[in-house]
Amino acid sequence: MVKLNLKIAKKIIATFIVIFITLVPFINIFPFNYVKNDLNNNHIKTQMDDSGIEPILWKLGKGLPGTGATMQPRLVNFTDSGEKYIVVGTNGGIATITLDGFINISYRTFGPVIDFDIIKDISGDSAYDLVLISYDQDYPNLIAITSNNGSEIWKFKPTIEGIDPTTYATHNLITHTWDIKVINDINDDSIPDIAITSWFRLIVVSGKDGNELWINSNDFINDIWKLEVLEDINGNGFDTIIAGSEEGKLGAFDSKDGTILWSHPIDDTIIPTITIFGSGTEEVPNSIDDIKL
Repeated sequence: MVKLNLKIAKKIIATFIVIFITLVPFINIFPFNYVKNDLNNNHIKTQMDDSGIEPILWKLGKGLPGTGATMQPRLVNFTDSGEKYIVVGTNGGIATITLDGFINISYRTFGPVIDFDIIKDISGDSAYDLVLISYDQDYPNLIAITSNNGSEIWKFKPTIEGIDPTTYATHNLITHTWDIKVINDINDDSIPDIAITSWFRLIVVSGKDGNELWINSNDFINDIWKLEVLEDINGNGFDTIIAGSEEGKLGAFDSKDGTILWSHPIDDTIIPTITIFGSGTEEVPNSIDDIKL
């Protein structure tokens, strides 16, 4: 009985194979080939013939520092009524690009560019300049450059006294810088100044020459990821800096001297856990990775 069923099954399969082979030439010609060609033609006609616009206007390969972008490109204007440029940070530097795809300036860094901001003219060429931060612990990671030709204006390295793990000698170690914001002028030199976060510290440096103006290392215990700037909230005429940390702490600081105005902890998230000893819960800090005003 089993052998008979197998013979019947083989005959059925053989019959289907014969029918399929017979129909293949017709299937290839009609109707699927017609539909495929029609869809392709419609697609091409919509993209090219009707609009007359190429889907890619331009693209850059050579000329950019590094091999890939590390941040979203931003559209900026370095003069009040001048040409707009695309600014993009890469894993090897920063570049400004014209809207028709030509590289205006290219500046190389030792580490990937994390972020940048625009600052009032500090180079004397009547155009706003660039201040950037890079992911680097071997060289200065806060750098000011001209928007005109990419020349370096000044550099700053945030340091903290530490012990070399190899030699056990005490010396100044460079700490990573995580965020940057241009603030108002706090030292009366008519140039806006710059706030950065570096490890657990909030630092403000002079926009004119990169010298440290003040540092707050008392109010956070781990990395400060994000900064934002508010208008004066305590009535002294200076901006207020908002900072958020990995531990889930949000704080407001007077940009004049770094005095904390208020702080607010973000409640931890309670998650269920299962171990060899049974089930339970764990409190996980809500790291502040972004601040929206």
